Amino acid sequence: MLDDNLYTEYSSYGAFTCDDVKYDPNKPRIKDLLWAHYQWFVDMDKAGKARPCVLDNVQKALLCNTSYLGYDYFECPQCNNFMIFNRKCHSRFCTSCGVKYQKKLAVQAECMCVDTPHRHIVFTIPEEYRLFFRKDRTALNFLFVAARNTICKITNEKIYRKEKRKRGKTGKTKK
Repeated sequence: MLDDNLYTEYSSYGAFTCDDVKYDPNKPRIKDLLWAHYQWFVDMDKAGKARPCVLDNVQKALLCNTSYLGYDYFECPQCNNFMIFNRKCHSRFCTSCGVKYQKKLAVQAECMCVDTPHRHIVFTIPEEYRLFFRKDRTALNFLFVAARNTICKITNEKIYRKEKRKRGKTGKTKK
């Protein structure tokens, strides 16, 4: 659980006073928005309206790159110069860690894909059924099965038509 006084400590240092970062106070960052609505996340978690991982990921994102998650301390034995590196949260929800995670997944997916022209198909849940899927998340498995079956039907039909055109009425390949 986060300490309520943590936000006042967080806002007194970091990007707000750092000369390297161009901070525009009129443009709030996502971390600021999460801090502003943190109590709402806690209330939703207590009421059981949100999955437990939601509050955990919000807390991780808020604590990312702070000493609360720990830090690494490096010191030079000759000149006694030191550096402190705060630990990251490694959460997909975090704006800094999530981008790294997303890029890593994109590279892995690209390595597995065949270099061919493709079609982009998006499967969505109709608005009327979304409440049903929010209440019972295991029902999403049926959605994935239906999507897989649809893709198989589309691709197999396309292959069938292509073979039929190729073979003609005789059923043999044309030379």
